[in-house]
Amino acid sequence: MRSTVTGSGISGGRAVPVLVVSHSEVAWGAERVLISLAPLLRERGFDLALASPPNCEFARRWRESGARHFDRPAPPYGGLRTKGGDGRPSPAALALEARRMAAGARQISRLARDFRILHSNSLWSHFEVALAGRLSRKATVLHVHDLVRPGLGRAVLGAAVTLGSATAAISTAVADGIPGVVAGRITVLPNGVDVDAFRPGEADPAVRAELAPGPGPVVGILGRIDLEKGVGTVIDAVAALNSRREGDLVRLAVVGDPMRDPDYLDLMKSKARRLADGAVRFVGQRTDVATVIRSLDVLVNASAAEPFGMTVLEAQSCGVPVVATASGGIADIVTDGVDGLLVPPGDAAALAVALERVLSDPALGRKLAQEGRRNAVQRFSLPAAADRMAALYATVVN
Repeated sequence: MRSTVTGSGISGGRAVPVLVVSHSEVAWGAERVLISLAPLLRERGFDLALASPPNCEFARRWRESGARHFDRPAPPYGGLRTKGGDGRPSPAALALEARRMAAGARQISRLARDFRILHSNSLWSHFEVALAGRLSRKATVLHVHDLVRPGLGRAVLGAAVTLGSATAAISTAVADGIPGVVAGRITVLPNGVDVDAFRPGEADPAVRAELAPGPGPVVGILGRIDLEKGVGTVIDAVAALNSRREGDLVRLAVVGDPMRDPDYLDLMKSKARRLADGAVRFVGQRTDVATVIRSLDVLVNASAAEPFGMTVLEAQSCGVPVVATASGGIADIVTDGVDGLLVPPGDAAALAVALERVLSDPALGRKLAQEGRRNAVQRFSLPAAADRMAALYATVVN
């Protein structure tokens, strides 16, 4: 049985020191959420410090928040699948990975001396932290943000959950991807959104012009430009929509950069020129995310398998209608027809129909926007997320 933690942390006395361990060098969803939660957790009696690779975006932004940081270069893991395939590495390669994990755990256990809780915030650090907790006799929380494919990696994650004190999964879909033998040790703790920073407001004309010059409604997709994010499906949908549309073209703004395959971006640009020439603009990564979202008429998330769907929640908080795929963690956020529209993953025709429904029916768009904002404020605010994490910390430290 999974539980959803509510309440607050430990009251009175000194703050409980928590060491967060991450291998990430970027500041995507998992990292941004943690940066936002850190000051709220401090108010609730938990003082977070971060051990992560030095001289990277995540470390820089963490330091800028005023929290402590320890430089810890990420171990040179090679992975539990053969490069470019689904096979396993050789026994010798797996043995090397195991030795690296054990060395990483020993290093973390030495760092743990001044902390009461070890918090793993990235997939590669889960087993290290769980083992380090056993070595140092410290409580551990594994914060799982990933949908892990079946195979050896999922088995290693299951072993980490068994070793750890507690595991927080960001969505029901993520929790379901952890082996069933340890399912009873998993708590679903959804991410939170800053409902003040991501609030409804007027579109910024200058930003809107940067996203999609020219007249017509603007649809946007934000995040990594990688295969699983479904950018190609959105291009297909917009092209189909414009092929039968009278009046101004629907414009598509693709906001973000590739993370895994830079060639995929060139492939998507070529596809856009071929199918929807003049209607699609690739604008790269933006830091003014809330302003960008408020400058859209519809936010699309077309991921084939989304662990959570942070852009969906941010758009709801901004009062912008959402059309998303019924996949992964999005099902925890969106109720179809109430605070967003859901379509099957990879179905460009269904996506085109859903976009047309929102764009051609202002009353529906307003309803989805209003209910989305209510959903974000009532269920997914940052203070609520901090309360849930603080309660889990309090459970393991006690």
